[in-house]
Amino acid sequence: MEQAVVIKTDGTKDIVEFEVGKSFDLIQKSVGGYFQVIDLPKAKADLWLNEEGKINNLPQNPIATSLWVDEYGYTDIICGNIIITGGVDEMGETLGLSLEQVAKFMNYDRQLWSLGF
Repeated sequence: MEQAVVIKTDGTKDIVEFEVGKSFDLIQKSVGGYFQVIDLPKAKADLWLNEEGKINNLPQNPIATSLWVDEYGYTDIICGNIIITGGVDEMGETLGLSLEQVAKFMNYDRQLWSLGF
């Protein structure tokens, strides 16, 4: 089984498992609707978020926003719950995180509450 980390807007985190090729439902359930992916190249991971998070006035996710800022600077905020996975395989299927990545995201505690948007 592959592992991913869900980070909720209240700061709680969970490790979830999935099979390669069967991540769609888990991602959709984790973010609460239609989703989009953001590449986190420095972290070598993918961050999945609700693509309508801002439109639907979901609460800001301070940890996810901090992850965004680490990668792209103070340019945006992330709203709603997120899930973080590894990259993709040669067939384009979502992969899980390494044990080191799981530990990194479970221990990540930087929280930016507002960027003035």
